[in-house]
This record gives sequence, structure tokens and C-alpha cells, in this order.
Amino acid sequence: FRGDKRSLYDGGIRVPGFARWKGHIPEQRVVMTPVSTIDIYPTVIRLAELDLENVANFESVQGRDLSCLIIGDCSDDEWLKQLLQDSGSTNEGEILWERREDFAGDCLSWSARFSVRWKNYKLHLQPEDKSERRMTESTKWARAELYDLSSDSLESTNLLLVRPGDEDIQAVTSQMIKLLLKYTESDEYDVSLWPSSMVNNIDYTRASFDVGAPCWDFNGGKVNDAMEMISIGEIELSQIIGS
Repeated sequence: FRGDKRSLYDGGIRVPGFARWKGHIPEQRVVMTPVSTIDIYPTVIRLAELDLENVANFESVQGRDLSCLIIGDCSDDEWLKQLLQDSGSTNEGEILWERREDFAGDCLSWSARFSVRWKNYKLHLQPEDKSERRMTESTKWARAELYDLSSDSLESTNLLLVRPGDEDIQAVTSQMIKLLLKYTESDEYDVSLWPSSMVNNIDYTRASFDVGAPCWDFNGGKVNDAMEMISIGEIELSQIIGS
């Protein structure tokens, strides 16, 4: 996968998960639905058959109950359908990530601040104003990347660049931005935890990045040359999604 530790590309966040509960979880059961570690707590609570009214602050838990998936009582599609029908859930199967500080690493790992996984798609977004804490409909984006992980697990083909004007891509991008804003505009989004300073001053609008070279040299700020280049340049998102 592309990316390494602390990157929001799949190389920095995607790992296999294993669950073992003899007599309850079927052997060799495989679940392909992407889930998050925040889903573990509500799942364990449900499997333990605890009275939710007696679980402190359970109503504020943002994770999803995976017990049906793990035990094998439902398929991946049935679980998502159940999730959507749950009157207490506003989640549409999306998973959101945010990295609030920059890091020095190879340029292929240099991800944007936000990442949204929805169905087979992964959208990376970087706000133009790095100091903006709460994203809204008026937020301007300096960088956007959309990948179809079912055919591009390396996150190497930005659909916003190779399929400009495609109505299907526009619809997917618009929906994923709405899912992100639904969360960042809600009371659940915590803006109190914030780095006191950024590690470095990254320019997210560069036309291209050097593959395998460090994006930032603390000794002089010079990026080494590399033979290969990957184009993930600046995106005029308003033109792409027609807003």
C-alpha cells in the first residue's frame, strides 16, 4: 500500500483485524467491510449483553456495533442496511480520518489533512487555510484526491485528474464531502485538541512530488531530485463537482 506510519494513505492506516471467541465466532470467517478501532468498544458492549442504560456515556460513543458481522449473523451488505435503518445512527458506512499535524517523510506518504472512506472510494482533502479548524460548506480546498480502492489499492490514479467532468465521479465526490461536513459541522467534532505548532510548512499545491525523496529537509529545506514523478497537483474542486 502507499504511505507509511502517520500517513492517511492505506499504508499508514490499513491493517488486518483478528477476533477469536471459541464457540461464538465461526472459524475462517472473513469480513471485507472496512471498520475502525473505535468500533471495538460498542461491539464488545453488545456481545457482553450489557444494559446500555448502565454503561456510562454510551450515547456519546461514535463507534459502530460490529457484533452481527463478527458472529456471522449477517453479511456485509445486510450489516450496512441495518446500520442505515437504525434510527439512532446517521452513519452511512463511511469512515473518517484526520491528521492535524504535518510530518516529514517520503513524498508518496505525504497525505492531506482529511481522508474519507465510503464504499470502495477514498477521498483525500486538504483545506486551503491550514489554520481553519472546523470545515464548512464555505471551506476552500487546496488539494483533492479520489481513488477507487477496488481497482487501485495503491492509491496511484487520482480519478479527479484522469476523469474530469465525469458525472459519476462528481456525484461520488460531492457525497463524500457532504459526509465529511456532516461530521465537522456537528457537536461531535472536537476542535479543542490541536498541535501547538506545525512540524513544517508544507505547500500542498505543488504540481508534482518526487517519488522516494523526502518532502522536507530540516537541514536546508531542499528536496532531493528523483527520476520519477507523480502528479497529484492542485485541484479546482468547485469546477470538478460543479458547485
